Amino acid sequence: MALLLRPGLMSMFVPAVETIDPVTGAIGRCPGGVSQSMVTNSVAAERFILHYLCGLKILGTPGAGPIGQVGLSSENLDYFLRMLADNFRFNQPLIQMIENVAGGNMRRALEFTTQFIGSGHLDTEKIITIQKFGNSGYTIPQHEFLRSLLHGDGVYYDPKEAPLPNLFQVSQPVAAEHFVIPLLLDFLDRKVNIHSKGGYVERQAISSYLQGLGFTLDGIAAALQYCSRHRLIEGPHMDTSIDQSEQCRPTTVGIYSMKRLPCLFAYVDPVIVDTPILDQDVALKIRDEFSLEGRLDRATAFREYLDRSWERSNLGSAGWLWPSVSQALADDIALVRKRSFKSN
Repeated sequence: MALLLRPGLMSMFVPAVETIDPVTGAIGRCPGGVSQSMVTNSVAAERFILHYLCGLKILGTPGAGPIGQVGLSSENLDYFLRMLADNFRFNQPLIQMIENVAGGNMRRALEFTTQFIGSGHLDTEKIITIQKFGNSGYTIPQHEFLRSLLHGDGVYYDPKEAPLPNLFQVSQPVAAEHFVIPLLLDFLDRKVNIHSKGGYVERQAISSYLQGLGFTLDGIAAALQYCSRHRLIEGPHMDTSIDQSEQCRPTTVGIYSMKRLPCLFAYVDPVIVDTPILDQDVALKIRDEFSLEGRLDRATAFREYLDRSWERSNLGSAGWLWPSVSQALADDIALVRKRSFKSN
């Protein structure tokens, strides 16, 4: 049984949020993290989330709230709701991620929160134990929330259902295609900081840039369509498709996705199975892995495959550089491996 949203609740307390405007600037370099371009009013955010969570509790069945993998008693439900309220007040990295992935849309942010609450991947027992007996309560890590968005209730990542795209998707069997979407978004991000016409960039300029890197017009058109479909870019008119638009600009979702997600094991791990592997020897090694150790090894093999794909593509003069992203991803994989070793 899913938790229900209380009608009208979202309009009661809307937190004052300054989001990243794609017209005015970037959100930071990928290696080293994302800058604090988004400032959240903590008091308003807490009031909002508390009222929202109270609405969930009121509509739930007393003593049997279905959250995560187990049903919750009234006492445990209180602990769980308090944990969420605390995180939405103090956990700035989590708030920043949700706000950017939601593109500043509060309704979508609440949908993501509801999806997290009902996720079958959520270890509710662990969370409540830490919230009850830990010194500072339970802090939701970004990778845990990201996992609920990418997997939903399924075992595998499905780009048609997940709110986040596969940035390494290809439309043609060419190694360089793995990088066309990040390169496109990076180009738009750099251009919107130079031009002032609403942040829009001429489509002809996009095509000229990517053609100069060796991409075909068909590949560029497919990348633009994919980015538009996944809310990574937008045209000046909502009723006009990206194919018919002469201009476009990156969205907050697009900038954040390009700069942050490829650096994270929690993102790369699920999208591997959706990415066409053009090297047959590597493709044979990319298989289902359910242990953390196996998934870390698979992500490393995938990273090294992209390293070789980049080297063969002669994209060294591009603005977005995979080698820097690859190093950040390698560092994150090493960090996850280290934490796993300590917990065993």
